[in-house]
Amino acid sequence: MIGLTAFIPAIVGILNGIHFQSESRRLFVRSQLMTAELETCYERIAGDRKKISANTNGSDFNTVLILAENTTNILTDEVAEWSLIYEKRVYDQG
Repeated sequence: MIGLTAFIPAIVGILNGIHFQSESRRLFVRSQLMTAELETCYERIAGDRKKISANTNGSDFNTVLILAENTTNILTDEVAEWSLIYEKRVYDQG
């Protein structure tokens, strides 16, 4: 009985460790993808920044809005995906 009380928590700990390891790998991949998308946005913004700052009459305001909207859409999509993942996980657990 004493051996069993030590064995069961060890098994549960091992299973939690395996689950955490797979979750960490998935989070790492998602983070890399998000980093790549945000770097693309940054490059677009950096490329247009000189052109926009040189223009003093404000006609490039639409360009700024489009760049901001694209970045916002990427972040909103990421949040929506996370919401779906965690919502599914809550329902899976009961």
